[in-house]
Amino acid sequence: MALLKTFGPALALALCVSAWGSEAGFLSAWDFSGYMQGRALGFFYNAQTPGGELNDQGARAGGEAGNQALIQNLEFKLKSRLPWQGWRLVTSAGADGYKTSFKDIYAAWERPDGWSVKAGRFRVPFGLDPQTSTGDMDLTERPLIYGFGNYGWVNPLGFNFVGDRDYGVRCDWTPAPGFAGFSPLVQGAVVLGNGYDIQSRSPTQVMLRLGCDNRLEFEDLKNRVTFGVSFSYGANHFKRRAETYMPVGVPGDLASRPDLALSTQDLGDKGVVWVEGADITLRMNNAVVKGEAVSRRMDARRAQGYYATGILEFAEFGLPLDLTARWEEAITDYADGTHVPNRWYQALTGGVTWHVARNWKMVAVYTALVLDNQQHVFPGSDLGMLQVQWDF
Repeated sequence: MALLKTFGPALALALCVSAWGSEAGFLSAWDFSGYMQGRALGFFYNAQTPGGELNDQGARAGGEAGNQALIQNLEFKLKSRLPWQGWRLVTSAGADGYKTSFKDIYAAWERPDGWSVKAGRFRVPFGLDPQTSTGDMDLTERPLIYGFGNYGWVNPLGFNFVGDRDYGVRCDWTPAPGFAGFSPLVQGAVVLGNGYDIQSRSPTQVMLRLGCDNRLEFEDLKNRVTFGVSFSYGANHFKRRAETYMPVGVPGDLASRPDLALSTQDLGDKGVVWVEGADITLRMNNAVVKGEAVSRRMDARRAQGYYATGILEFAEFGLPLDLTARWEEAITDYADGTHVPNRWYQALTGGVTWHVARNWKMVAVYTALVLDNQQHVFPGSDLGMLQVQWDF
C-alpha cells in the first residue's frame, strides 16, 4: 500500500495523459517502458549517523540514514507518435526513494538526417552523466560532481554543478557515421536555470556540447572513442540562503559542536554562472575507460571536480559480469550549505554487475568516502550497497 501511495499518482497521471491523447486522436502507437530498483544498504565503519539539528532551519538528518532495504527508484516512460511526420510526445515520471515527480515531458521533432528538436522538460546537453538514465549508470550512485546521495545528511553529498533535467528548448545534430566511422556531435539548449543554488525564473542559461564519435568495428576488434566539451553560461537568479549548518564530513550536530558550524554565503540576487566541462569515453573490445572534469563559476566563486571510471566486461568470455571502479574528487570555495569550503570531497568505489537475465541485473558496490585524503572522516564513511534492477 505504501508503494501504491508513493508511485501511484505519477503513474496514473501519465497513463491518463496518454489514454486521453489516444482517445482525442492526436496520440497513436504509444509504448510503455521503465525500470525499478531495489536496494540494500549497509554502513561498515563508524555507522552512527548525524543526530539533532544540522541547520538552524530545523531540518534533521534524513535520507538513507542507516542499514536498510528499500525501493530506491521507479521510473516509467511513455512515447507516442503525433499526427505530424517526425513528431512524438515523451512523458516519464517516477520516484526516487519516497518522492514522486515527473521526469520528462516534451515534444520532439526528429529528421532522418540526424537533426532533432525538443521542447519541454528534458535531459540537458552537458557532459556524460546528466544525459545518462539512472537505469543505465555504471554504478549505483551518480558522481560527486553531480547528484551523489545524502546518506543521512540534509542535502546530497553531490555538488550538482549541472542538474540532469530542465525546462527549455534543445536541438541536436547526430549524423550517421561517415569516413572511418567518424561522426560529429552538436548539442545545444536554452533552459530556465540549472544547478545547485540557481533559481529557475527566466530562460537565461545557454548550454552547448561539441564533440566527435569514432567507431571501428571488425570481427575481432571493437574500438570506440567519444570526446566532448561542454559549456553552460547565463545570468541567473540565485536561491537566497541564510542559515547555519553542520557541513558534511563533520561529526555531531549544531547543539553539540557549535564551534564547527558554518554559515552559508549569500550569493546575492542575480549573477553570472559559467560551467565548462570535458568528457571522454574509450573502448577497446571489453575494456572501457571514461571520465569527466567540470569547473563552475558563480560570479567570483568557483568549484570544480572530476571522476574517472574503468570497466571490464566479461560477456565475450561467457561470464555475464562487469567489473567497475571509479575515483572522484570535488571542491568548492564558498559555504554552500552542505560542504566545508576548500576541502576535497573524494570517493573510491568498486563494483560488480551481474546480468542475471535479459531484463534483470544485480549491482554490488563498496564505496569509501574520503575528505582531503583522510579515510573514516564521515559518519558511515564506508558504504556497501546491493541493488537489483528490473527493466520492463
